Amino acid sequence: MSKRILIVIFLLAAMASPSFAVSKEIVQLQEQVSLLMSEMHDLQQSLDSDMAVLRTLVGQNTDTVNKLNTALTNLQNQLNGQAGASNQTQTQLSQNFQTLNDSLDQLRTQMRQMNSLLQQIQQAQTNIQPPTAPAPAPGQSLGGGQGLNAPQQQPAAAVLPAKQLYDNALSDYISGKYALAQQEFQQYLQAYPQDIHAADAAYYMGDIYVRQQDYSKAVEMFNTVLNNYPGHRLTPSAQLKKGYALIAMGKSSAGAAELRNLIQHYPHSQEARHARAQLQSMGLRP
Repeated sequence: MSKRILIVIFLLAAMASPSFAVSKEIVQLQEQVSLLMSEMHDLQQSLDSDMAVLRTLVGQNTDTVNKLNTALTNLQNQLNGQAGASNQTQTQLSQNFQTLNDSLDQLRTQMRQMNSLLQQIQQAQTNIQPPTAPAPAPGQSLGGGQGLNAPQQQPAAAVLPAKQLYDNALSDYISGKYALAQQEFQQYLQAYPQDIHAADAAYYMGDIYVRQQDYSKAVEMFNTVLNNYPGHRLTPSAQLKKGYALIAMGKSSAGAAELRNLIQHYPHSQEARHARAQLQSMGLRP
C-alpha cells in the first residue's frame, strides 16, 4: 500500500513540474510584451510630437518664402521704376561727384599750404614799415611847389604775390564765394600766366562759368587748360567738363566727340567712366 502511494506521489510530481515551468515562461513573455507595448506607445507619442513641430516649421518656412518672394517682386518693380529716372539724373550726379572730388583734392592741397602761407603773412607784416615823408624845404609848399590843391597822382594797385593771390582765390572758391574767386583767379592768370597753379586757376574759372550756366566761356577756359597746359593732372577732368558744357549748349555731337576722345586717351580714368555713362544715357556708343 505504501509502495503504491509513493508511486502515485512520484507520478504527480513528475506531471506538476513541467506545467509549472511552462506557466512561469508564459508570465515572463507577458511581462516582456507589456514592456514592449509601453515602449511602442512612448515612441509613437514622441513621433507625433516631432511631426507636429516639423509641420509648424514647414508652415513658417513657407510663409517666409512667400514674404521674400513678395519683397523681391516689389524691389524689382521699384528698380524698374527708378531705372528710367536714373538716366536723367546721371549727368548731374557725375558733375556733382567730379566737383566734390576736385574740392576734396584742393582741400588737401590747401591744408598743406596753410602753414607756409601763415608764415609768409607773418613775415610780410614784420617787414612792412610805415613810409616816412621828407620834410618840405623852407618856403616850399607841399606837393613839390604845385600847391595844396594840385591833383595828386593815384598809385597803381599792387598785385599780391602769386602764391598768396592763388591761395586767396582757392579759399574763396571752396567757401562758395564764386564771384570773388572768379575775379581773383582772373587777376592771377593775367599777372602769372606761367605760374605753377595757372592750369588749376583756369580749370576752376571754367567750373565757375558752368555753375553760372555760361557754357561758352566755360568751354573757353577748359580749352585753356587743354591747349596751354597739356599733360596736367586736371586735363581729363577739364575735357570731361568741356564735353558736358557742349552738350548743355545743345552741341550734342561735339560733346559726344569730346567724351569719346577722353575715353580714347584716358581709358582707365575715373573721368572716362563718367564719359561712358553719359554717352550711354544719351543712347550713344561709347
